[in-house]
Amino acid sequence: MTNNQRGFTLVELLLATAVFSIALVGITAAIIQLFKAYQSGVSIRKTQNAARVISEELTRQARASYAIAGDSAISNQSVCFFFPADKLQSNGQDTADAARYYVNNEKLFKINKKVTFNSGSPGCTAALFAGGTETQVSDDEITLKEFKGGASTYRMMELVMKIGTTTTTAGEIENRSGDASNPDWQCLPGFEYCSMTTINKSVMARGGR
Repeated sequence: MTNNQRGFTLVELLLATAVFSIALVGITAAIIQLFKAYQSGVSIRKTQNAARVISEELTRQARASYAIAGDSAISNQSVCFFFPADKLQSNGQDTADAARYYVNNEKLFKINKKVTFNSGSPGCTAALFAGGTETQVSDDEITLKEFKGGASTYRMMELVMKIGTTTTTAGEIENRSGDASNPDWQCLPGFEYCSMTTINKSVMARGGR
């Protein structure tokens, strides 16, 4: 009785191995791209959520305050809110509870203190708030690449914030404006863990005087 079964030839085995390898490479590449897209989405959501939380807090502070000021000595890179509760006026000076927001090492901090200043001219300097109660507002997973108040009319201020992930190191971002005093930080292509969210908004003091 003759056995007509035959095995694979060497050429067939090599061809099958090559097809399998190509398919495996394609599947691996697709998985890597999906993982990169997922990580990019996580980074974007992280900075957007942080931007929303910070923006909402500053808006609440503005609505409760009767005056807003920035520190022009450092290009308005701090913003202060002054509250009408327990506000006193004497000899041309106001004394009121206040909150100063500022950036240190790319983290946002807040100092609460009762301060005294010339009526109609609230200050926002570090010296005015020295000795106040300090708390960190932003979490350690994000950085503030930019935080400043724009034109202020005592009752209203334009705020500019640029919030990035903690992975936004010097090799992953670039200042596309080329102007150190007015930077435009953007993530470079290919860095999925890098994300930047920019906020431009107006806040208005709505508290009574």
